Amino acid sequence: MEAVWAGSARQRNFSGPELGAFRMRPMRPAQNRSKVSVMNEPISPPPGFEKLPIEEKIAYVQALWDLIVESPEDIPVPEWQRAVLDERLTEARSTVANARPWSEVRAELRGKLRAVQG
Repeated sequence: MEAVWAGSARQRNFSGPELGAFRMRPMRPAQNRSKVSVMNEPISPPPGFEKLPIEEKIAYVQALWDLIVESPEDIPVPEWQRAVLDERLTEARSTVANARPWSEVRAELRGKLRAVQG
């Protein structure tokens, strides 16, 4: 059976069992799979996911990610990450005076390379 998952502006086709209804379900402890936790509740891939070729698994995960990032404002950012970003932005803005154009850096590096090559 071929599953078609429609996502925003594109559609992804997956062969194998129907994967259109991705739902989270608890994993049984006896299963030997790497666990992913969402809100402290373990989940496992949708039925048939393990049977897909690796290329289709990657495409499926990418399609899921594409759906998630369509609304970046809905992605929670912990306060500690905001603090790190603020710190890095402050540092980057304070060192702007030391910045040089790429063309200048490239010319300098090419000059050094020519000197080494003789």
